[in-house]
Amino acid sequence: MNWNSILSINLSLSEGLKISIGPLCFLLTFLIIAVIGWYIWNRKYKNWDLINICLDFKTPISINIQPNHDTARIAHQIWTELQTRKAVLPLDEENDVILEIYNSCYTLFSITRNLIKKIPAEHISTNKNTEKLVNLMVDVLNLGIRPHLTRWQARFRTWMKHNNDPSLSPQELQKKFPEHNALIKELKKVNLELKKFSDLLYKLARG
Repeated sequence: MNWNSILSINLSLSEGLKISIGPLCFLLTFLIIAVIGWYIWNRKYKNWDLINICLDFKTPISINIQPNHDTARIAHQIWTELQTRKAVLPLDEENDVILEIYNSCYTLFSITRNLIKKIPAEHISTNKNTEKLVNLMVDVLNLGIRPHLTRWQARFRTWMKHNNDPSLSPQELQKKFPEHNALIKELKKVNLELKKFSDLLYKLARG
């Protein structure tokens, strides 16, 4: 085979059909595939629209993020984890157990911290949008979830422990908590904002 041979086809009784592709043809094919790949990548990751989010926690959070490959990957990981967490699922006031939601919040803290630790430092320092997403994740934990837990979680757990009534279901017992209505009101607000955060991650993950 020589460089001048682009494509040769030979048919013989002994060897059958034999097709030979020359180096030049192979190089041209590789370049065409590379250009198509670059075009697909550029359309998929470079032309995503700016995404805005405003979270109405006790301390409001507002941020604009331009999706890219890193933010899409990170957002997908977090979004996948959030889908089964009671802290993020719509609150069912009649059937959900508040202690299970608080346990879910602790798990959410742990998972999010671990995911943040896995993000290479150079990605954060060199990409402003990755940095924005990381900061948003930290703010959701510290400005969104933590204030509610600080105010209610220990107080509610202590009350449930000292007022345990085997004749009542957890759902029935928690309704007797003296500040049940105020707790539920704030918990619903946190739950709603976490749902908005989850929706943002979905958009970032899929552009």
